[in-house]
Amino acid sequence: MIVEDYDITVDWPTAGGNISRTGQSHTGISFPLEIEWTFSECSPILGGIITTGNTLFFTDNKGTLYAIHSDTGKLKWSYALGGPSYGTPAVHENKLYIGNSYAALCFNIENGKIIWQSVANEPVTREKTSNSPICINNYIIFCDQFLTVFDSDSGDVMKTEMISSEPHANTGPGADNENIYIPVLKEIEVFSINELKKIHTIELKNKITSGPVIYKNFIAAGLNDSSIEVISLKDSKESWNYVFNKREYRLVLSRPACAGGMIYAADPFGMIYAFNITTGQLVWEHHYFERIDSPLVISYNKLFVIGNEYIFALSTSDGEFYWERGYDNKTVTYPVTSSPALIKDSLFVGRDKLYAFKKKTG
Repeated sequence: MIVEDYDITVDWPTAGGNISRTGQSHTGISFPLEIEWTFSECSPILGGIITTGNTLFFTDNKGTLYAIHSDTGKLKWSYALGGPSYGTPAVHENKLYIGNSYAALCFNIENGKIIWQSVANEPVTREKTSNSPICINNYIIFCDQFLTVFDSDSGDVMKTEMISSEPHANTGPGADNENIYIPVLKEIEVFSINELKKIHTIELKNKITSGPVIYKNFIAAGLNDSSIEVISLKDSKESWNYVFNKREYRLVLSRPACAGGMIYAADPFGMIYAFNITTGQLVWEHHYFERIDSPLVISYNKLFVIGNEYIFALSTSDGEFYWERGYDNKTVTYPVTSSPALIKDSLFVGRDKLYAFKKKTG
């Protein structure tokens, strides 16, 4: 079964591949994948990877922004942001957007030159969720202590409003064609795209630690009580909730992925679950015995899971095990939270360094 939905692009221009953060890719992946190249000039990568054309962009935990050639792994350019970065940049119309510790920044993607930098509120710590901005129409939107909307071409401040956003690496604003959804502690603030005005608030059972993901008429998030909650956007009420493990509560840092009427989620204990997103029916589960904090991604009928020591792939339809591959350096002392990217028959993963996985030919 091939699952394919809307808003899928050839590139991977933002966290989760699209503004709804569904984690679904246009590209097809063939097995077995092997390490094509690595880029080791960076420090550990905690935020996500994005792509456009033949270039990959990401930041490391020392606060350097990198542009890497996706075919060769060679450095194109880099820029020191001046502080640690945990989020994911965004690309729109040949411009790259990211925040540092005091400003929103816009770069020329070809040469790394700053086009504009803009400060809306001081002091503002743009280290985590603010580094996962979202591009909608001619706006670039950052969320940290403030919701701040900039004109994407000029950097002019269009709107700013205090929201006190919760800073987890795999949380951040998501959107559909009408609204922007911003995670704030145990709530999701809903803003109209056209009017940039708050419409209402969606309340969840507990604090949001991954997501939200917007899919059709639903919005889903991982919570800090080891559960996933799915809300109906028709009435802003809970559709269903699933607690992964009642024996021990842990943060669900892995952002779920959605396709074909299904939602796929990982708990911190190594379990992968597939649910019918409408009913909450558990369709299948797979136990891998590997800590999983990185967002899930989908390539047609394949679900890719990024663990601390291994990467593996499952069938989206029945959870059948397809493939696994370890890193060249098996041990890390921190959870792997970086959001991967899928383009050009390749899987790009951030960990102690940047890895490119691709099927070997010949």
